[in-house]
Amino acid sequence: METDTLTRSKGTEIAKPMKSAYALIIVSLLLLCNVNIGIIDILPDAIAYFMLAKVFFKASLQAPFFEEAREAFLKLGWINLAKLPALFVIAASRAENAFGNDTSVVISFIFCVLEIIFLIPAIKNIFAALFRLGERTDAASLIRPFGKRGASPEWLLVFTYIFMIGKCIFAAAPELFTLTRTSEDGFGLKTISIGYPITLVIAQAVGLVLGTIWLLNSIKYAKAVHNEGQFNYSLDVLVSYDPDNRFAVRRELRTVKLGLTLLTVAAFFTIDVNFDNTLGINLLPDFIYGILLMVALGRLKQYLPENTLRRAYISGIAYTFLSAMFFGTETYFLYYFGYDELLRDGIASKVYLFVEATAAVQFIVLVIFLSCIASGLCSFVYNHTGIPPSHERYSRADKDYHKGLCTRVNWYLAIGILTGAAKLIDVISRATVEMIFTQSSQVAYFPALEWMGLVVTACAVLLIGFSIYLFSTLKEECEMKYIQL
Repeated sequence: METDTLTRSKGTEIAKPMKSAYALIIVSLLLLCNVNIGIIDILPDAIAYFMLAKVFFKASLQAPFFEEAREAFLKLGWINLAKLPALFVIAASRAENAFGNDTSVVISFIFCVLEIIFLIPAIKNIFAALFRLGERTDAASLIRPFGKRGASPEWLLVFTYIFMIGKCIFAAAPELFTLTRTSEDGFGLKTISIGYPITLVIAQAVGLVLGTIWLLNSIKYAKAVHNEGQFNYSLDVLVSYDPDNRFAVRRELRTVKLGLTLLTVAAFFTIDVNFDNTLGINLLPDFIYGILLMVALGRLKQYLPENTLRRAYISGIAYTFLSAMFFGTETYFLYYFGYDELLRDGIASKVYLFVEATAAVQFIVLVIFLSCIASGLCSFVYNHTGIPPSHERYSRADKDYHKGLCTRVNWYLAIGILTGAAKLIDVISRATVEMIFTQSSQVAYFPALEWMGLVVTACAVLLIGFSIYLFSTLKEECEMKYIQL
């Protein structure tokens, strides 16, 4: 009777999720089976990796190794998504130097190395998770031969390594033949070698063969697992055997870790990206930073004091609005005037005065916004790391522990304010322009504090580094508190 009940439950409750997951896996495999051309991704790998992360979300909370694999999929997804802004960087580089492909080559190899670094643990962990689940439950299809020819899952593991690593190499290797070099006569430059089309065709052909073999066998393996219908049920069986089932706790912890990760990601958008051929307009406006901070607060809202959260939202909305206004006014000034117009005391000076005023108000609101975030994080530290102050075992050591974490939060606040202040000073310093005559008798215009842009970048990098350190520490402390309860 009990067996019949379990069978019916398995058939009715998980059939639809399994069917949906199977469809997502097939689509992901189809997106991953091709070789890119440099960083040009015709079938977006980022979508595939995000799909795989979604498919294995439940498994990552219930069985070993799925969590590590899912995190690697997410990182691979973000790495591949970063190829889109990288294309804009390459386009900007070529607009400045139409005969040079060196930037494209460097970026292609950077992505090649990054993908290989995260592909290896992703492949290792996902197969380790599948094999372990097959060995400990009735999901035998995960470990037994599949297809008409009886290919083994271990063979598929090895071939996945070969194809996926080869895919990265095949995408980047032809780019070497586009490096700028001196022509044979020594008087000109060559950017594309005759070896480029040959290498590109060979790489694509070999990649197509390997990709087709990998795709067909991966689909057969996925189909065998799907037809058996034991995957989700086996995960539930594992949980039922665990007396310390922490499904809900791990799900909550995932939300916390995502919120802290978003706070880290937000710091990357404090860097100003501007080029001469784009009139010096910032391609990463500050309102993106504000939006990401508010999204992070949304993820952490149930773990922060309500009053602090309300003040943070209000100041965050104000900061985002003022940042958008500053971006609009600065872009208007750069497009219609430029800094050289400030030497002529005309309408450009009045427009730039408004730019400075907007930047000043933006900075003031930023200080309030970051102070609210820091206040909320300190409250988070006391309630969600270590022993809370309300506990009877709370000691002086626990108090010092919390105080140390809050000190780091205050350092995060100080560095964030420092970065905002540096940006404000940079804006104000650009109002004073110096005219310098170059050796070629041309006129160049420089701000009075030309090095201030470097200071802004240094402060932003410092904020990024400290954010990675602080929020990684908080994630580890939360995990220790809730997983080891």
